[in-house]
Amino acid sequence: NNGDCTSVGNEVTACQQTYGKKVLLSLGGAAGNYGLASASQANDVADEIWNKFLGGNGAIRPFGPSAIFDGVDFDIETPNQVTGASREPQAAFYATLATRLRSHFSSSNRNYYVSASPQCVYPDAMLGPDGTKTGTLLTAAQVDWANIQFYNNGFDRCDGCNIFGSSYATRLGTWASWAASKQSSFLIGVPGADQARFADSSSYCQGGYVSLQTLESALSQACSSYANFGGLMIFDVSAEEVSGGQTYIGSATSYTHGLSCGRNPL
Repeated sequence: NNGDCTSVGNEVTACQQTYGKKVLLSLGGAAGNYGLASASQANDVADEIWNKFLGGNGAIRPFGPSAIFDGVDFDIETPNQVTGASREPQAAFYATLATRLRSHFSSSNRNYYVSASPQCVYPDAMLGPDGTKTGTLLTAAQVDWANIQFYNNGFDRCDGCNIFGSSYATRLGTWASWAASKQSSFLIGVPGADQARFADSSSYCQGGYVSLQTLESALSQACSSYANFGGLMIFDVSAEEVSGGQTYIGSATSYTHGLSCGRNPL
């Protein structure tokens, strides 16, 4: 869609210039029909993203000529809906897309980033890393950091895929090892509200919400255990809790910024 989204673009610019925030364009999601049919198409999509949303000079800039995103996040959660192909070739196409974006990044003096948002189950079904599937994004592409989703994995996986699950420490350690092997960082991803606050409580978060006290304990442990711990990701600001006049994200962010450890991925 090439519609006029300049009002959103102005907000992107304000976040960057007024508040010093990095704003990334998110690709994918849990719903919708999307996918890549070939490596050639992946390269074409990367070129279009660069020219429309990042540092390129495309004639069409949906968010306005002055809105330049700081990179791209891959939140690929569905099998290929374009060709009906198996997940393996599609995974390789996303790595191709990311690598093509990197080639554009190298032509600019500005810093751009590639991140990914895998589910906590390792390896992620769509993003990897997985040695049995050639070329998955988290195997073949350079990723600056990964937002590990300890939520939204279905009730059958709640025990292992949230912070209070019995296998949380093991899963976190596995992702930390991956990040170290790639000289990357990992962020702990949590929902910002109880699932009842989401519009579709049947599909969002599903057991991943934890109290601030529990979250702070998990962050402190990750901080002291892993040199490549990069911080916290919260989904999403539109449904976050407000307690005692302060938002969940505000309290959690303040606590995270106060930690003296880890690796800043920016």
